[in-house]
Amino acid sequence: MKTVTIRHLAHYETSVHKFLNFGEDLWCLWRDDKRVRIDLDEIDRADTAFSFQVRGPMLRRALKALDDKRHEHFLYYETEVTVT
Repeated sequence: MKTVTIRHLAHYETSVHKFLNFGEDLWCLWRDDKRVRIDLDEIDRADTAFSFQVRGPMLRRALKALDDKRHEHFLYYETEVTVT
């Protein structure tokens, strides 16, 4: 399993709210997918970063969906994604 970490670079109040909505949207997208482990409680507690795990074969598709959601929530330039 690969770990994908999304770090929020902007720290003003309205942006944090957008970041949480973005995380919840990702959770809705993958909550029933056995290839992705994403925890809503971790997302709800996050103010600067959260992570999820994804199986290797699903990684490229997950990163594409992640980028699409970052654009949709206007967070593409306010977030940084790392894969370990």
